[in-house]
Amino acid sequence: MNLLQSSLMLSKNTNQQNQQALFHLWKGEVLLDGENIKNLKLEWLMSQIGLVTQEPTLLSLSIRENIASGRDATSLQIEDAAKTAHAHTFISSLEKGYDT
Repeated sequence: MNLLQSSLMLSKNTNQQNQQALFHLWKGEVLLDGENIKNLKLEWLMSQIGLVTQEPTLLSLSIRENIASGRDATSLQIEDAAKTAHAHTFISSLEKGYDT
């Protein structure tokens, strides 16, 4: 799912404020497969949206834990995400790989 920010007045303060801003548009509506997002369950909707900030933030954790980013992800899911980002080969070449 892609969401265009141009028509939304999103705050950068917190993720929760961003979530709430999706439901308080100044005008118009946001549709997902033709369905107004106001009719969707917030928990499900937010599980479908990834937050991409302007400045990357890495936690003081392993690469594996950073990719999982608090989600209960399997090693296969983590490696698939790295492959999608074209980072798997580089990560695998590191001495400790995903545990770096």
